[in-house]
Amino acid sequence: MAIFPLYTLSIVLFLCLFHQSSHCQQAYISDSQYFNCSVYTSTSKGYLCNGLELCESFVTFKSQPPYDTAISIAHLLGSEASSIASFNNIYDTDKIPSNKLIIVPVSCSCAGNLYRHFVPYTIKPGDKYSNSIYQGLTTCQVMIGQYYYDPESLPVGTELMVPVRCACPTLNQTMRGVTSLVAYMVRMGDNVSLIADTFGVDAQSIFEANMLPEDRIIASTPLLVPLKGKTCTRKSDSNFFFNCPGGYLTDGGKCIPDGTKLPVKRLLYSVALSFSLTHSQSLPAGVCVI
Repeated sequence: MAIFPLYTLSIVLFLCLFHQSSHCQQAYISDSQYFNCSVYTSTSKGYLCNGLELCESFVTFKSQPPYDTAISIAHLLGSEASSIASFNNIYDTDKIPSNKLIIVPVSCSCAGNLYRHFVPYTIKPGDKYSNSIYQGLTTCQVMIGQYYYDPESLPVGTELMVPVRCACPTLNQTMRGVTSLVAYMVRMGDNVSLIADTFGVDAQSIFEANMLPEDRIIASTPLLVPLKGKTCTRKSDSNFFFNCPGGYLTDGGKCIPDGTKLPVKRLLYSVALSFSLTHSQSLPAGVCVI
């Protein structure tokens, strides 16, 4: 398994800060120190602000009790239960089988020089920064750097603001039609080609978005997947993210004017999420879910 030297990643991040930052991509976190709570590295902090200041982004989350409904996952990750339910073809209160991968929409913004999605979390008995509640979407290093509490003895009942890792498209990505980025948590057995097929995107776009020289990734680390807005039609056999412009709704896979001027509606082609549906059957091919 190829591991980038930590100093190489640091140089890349430094150059991105001072040389056309809006064009730089994000370096993939391939350093095992990402999981080491006693080592604070620049790569564990989050993705650099190098594009839009604010955007709608996505993260992936594996269903685990007590976070096994759209409502409980939305509460943990600061999202909307109805949106999670729609994207994953479930009801708000459906019990989701363990280890099912769920797509979660989040609002991503630039805080300082890093992209973050802040979520309130109240400390419960037995909680530690090293707990895997957020499944790698934040790190114990970030929490230790943000708070002065003893990481092994957190004050029960205290509310913390947890910075969830997210990212917005760069200028280059936007010019290429990228509308959103998914912070995808790599699973055992994954490879870039498989992830690209799942989301219906070009594998090369994932390599470029993460500055990956080869198809070697580590389980439980975040990988950015660039999504493009395209027309969702019943004849299409591709898997893709779909975005109707503001003031429009979907009708049979087409955008139609909405007289009520509702906010932007975001859709996912069902095949793209077939691995994350909570029921044994998937939606018919070509059907968008909202």
